[in-house]
Amino acid sequence: MELSFWSCTCNDSGSGVLLKQRIPEVALFHGCTLEAWYHNVNGLITLKANPSIPAFLQQLGTTSLGPSAPASILRFESSLGKSREGIPTQSLVAQVLSLQKTGELLERVALEETPTLESGNLSGLWTLQSYVEPRYGIRILSLYSCDAQLEERSDIFSHRFRPTYEPSATTIEETGPDGPRELETPYRQAIESKTLGIVRFAREYHNLDLDGTMLEFIFDLRGQIVLHGCWAMSLCNQLGFRRLRPASAQPGVIWREPKAFPVPKVAPQWPPAVSTGSRGPPLRPAKRSASVTGIFSEMAEKQHCPSMCEFLLEFWQADGFLGEVAFQCHPSEQSDLRVLKLTQQRPFQRADGRKFMREPPPQDGAVAVVSTSWSDGGWLNFKLGRAEHLATKESDAQVNAILWLRQGQEYVPVWSSGDADSVEEFIDGKWCWVHVWGGENVEISLRHAGTSTPRPSSTTPRSIPKLDVEGAATNPGAETVKTPQDQVCGATFAAHWGMSEEGAMCGHQLAFQVCQRFKLGRSTRSGLLKCLAERVANFHNMNREWEIFVQAMKVKHHEAERELQHQEKIFREAMEKYDSSVDMFQRSLASCTRRHLCEEEDFRLREDEDVAEATQVKERMEEQQQKLMEFQLQEEQFQISLEQVRSKYNDLVAEDARLHSQLQETRERRLYQQAELLRQRHLQDDLAELKALKAKLMKLQRASKTEQKLTAKFEDYLRKVPGMALVACSG
Repeated sequence: MELSFWSCTCNDSGSGVLLKQRIPEVALFHGCTLEAWYHNVNGLITLKANPSIPAFLQQLGTTSLGPSAPASILRFESSLGKSREGIPTQSLVAQVLSLQKTGELLERVALEETPTLESGNLSGLWTLQSYVEPRYGIRILSLYSCDAQLEERSDIFSHRFRPTYEPSATTIEETGPDGPRELETPYRQAIESKTLGIVRFAREYHNLDLDGTMLEFIFDLRGQIVLHGCWAMSLCNQLGFRRLRPASAQPGVIWREPKAFPVPKVAPQWPPAVSTGSRGPPLRPAKRSASVTGIFSEMAEKQHCPSMCEFLLEFWQADGFLGEVAFQCHPSEQSDLRVLKLTQQRPFQRADGRKFMREPPPQDGAVAVVSTSWSDGGWLNFKLGRAEHLATKESDAQVNAILWLRQGQEYVPVWSSGDADSVEEFIDGKWCWVHVWGGENVEISLRHAGTSTPRPSSTTPRSIPKLDVEGAATNPGAETVKTPQDQVCGATFAAHWGMSEEGAMCGHQLAFQVCQRFKLGRSTRSGLLKCLAERVANFHNMNREWEIFVQAMKVKHHEAERELQHQEKIFREAMEKYDSSVDMFQRSLASCTRRHLCEEEDFRLREDEDVAEATQVKERMEEQQQKLMEFQLQEEQFQISLEQVRSKYNDLVAEDARLHSQLQETRERRLYQQAELLRQRHLQDDLAELKALKAKLMKLQRASKTEQKLTAKFEDYLRKVPGMALVACSG
């Protein structure tokens, strides 16, 4: 919540209303995603349009003094606590980064790599803001809180800036002397104004009721106030929301603003001595005397006749609320016996934080019996008789009643009863406890509720306690108007003090209530106090755990020393065994070396023989390759001669055909008588020529066959040569 606080200072609803507050350049990240960039435009907080990581890094570079100078402040929630540095788990950590480290961090984020730090990784929400050098070297913490009675409080103090914002991690010893310092009044007023402005802005435009927050401010080099961060923030829960506002109220709207009340000063000699002549008859010592508040002395002699008044009667058992009832009294009613039905339903008639502290026990038909009557001079006689079916608890605390007078929207305490006597009676078919006050009564002067004509009070002596407005003792000191912050526990002074029967101030009537208010219970304390208390408790628990851890480490240290001595003894024995093993190994190594040397000599001899044999094989291979080349040349020559023979044979066949054709033509030209002779002659010539050709052909065929045989033998030889080479190599 503290990291996303910057969104509460920016109004993106489109209404055009922006918060006037100077802030550094702040970038909000969720893991590797840049969600928002908050900056100032003419002193107003707004969102950066189209934010990007390179643009933000460039903006930081413009304000940085160098690569190693502080350029930004990283804020994140640590997932790993550091007990030595006083950082518990899930706490907000601020770390100052240089421009170079900032660039490396944003480069990893741009590559969608989750940065990992010593206190945890940045997988959740984290912010990166520009570094602003403080003018006075201090940082100002403004603690705002609002309790259940809508009383706002602002505590402002300052600390040194360096111990918290250092490039390197600081320890408890370094931050220890950094205690709070007082701030001058003008600065306090300015910081308080800024804090209240932020709280009102968050409630108006974000519907956030802040129960408490701790903001950090600094003064820049120009002397302007800069909102530097938020260390803690808590919201009003649903119980507080119902307590502060009616059901129809909207979130973020205060139901009733606090007011300033005239509070009288009490002198040190108060109460004054009262003469015995002005006292009434003495009361019974067994009962505590009834008291009437002096609140009416402020309005004495303003009105003459009483009018209708509204009262509220409450019943309490110590700090436990038992019930209340509202009733009216009119001067026309001379005497009236009332049976009032008590209720515990919400909303209550009078706001009191103790009524919300615990759920009231169920009660059925709780009633109170009272008697009211009017007398001359505007005196109201109120008498409390008994109360039935009150849902009391088993404790030593007695039941008391308090009578309140309503004045506008406020309730003023009028009378507080003594302790009731508890009696068990059989009522409506069952046994129940009845609380009896034995006819305890009081007379109250209510002439201020009538006309405005002043009238002197009656001097008729009465046997019951009463307060005459003119006869009561007056306050010796002057009255001062105090602010709601100066009130006693958020209530008027008269709500805690009453008037005794002698007209003196007494503080024992509601002293227990004052004590309870100073205890800061759940109904009055701020939620931020609870958060801070939990952190302090976690810190103390961490200190106790650290002490236990130190003691355990001391025990383990002694055990480790004993174990170290034992291990040293074992180590010496192991070293002796090691030395003997080394000697044995050296002897075995020497024998093994000699054996390997002999084997190496044998290997070298075999290697020389193999080299000589390989040389011979290479020479044979070269000879065979030379012969193979010669055979290839002969084969080429034989192929050429074979082609020539084939061409000559074809020529002879063609010539034979030509001669046959010529012979045929010659025969046809010769006469028939000479044809036979010529034919025989030609035939003989042809036969002779044919025989010659056949003989030549046979010779060529024999030469061809011889050549083919030689070619086949050569091919067989070529096939055998690689095999012979392999056999020679393997041999």
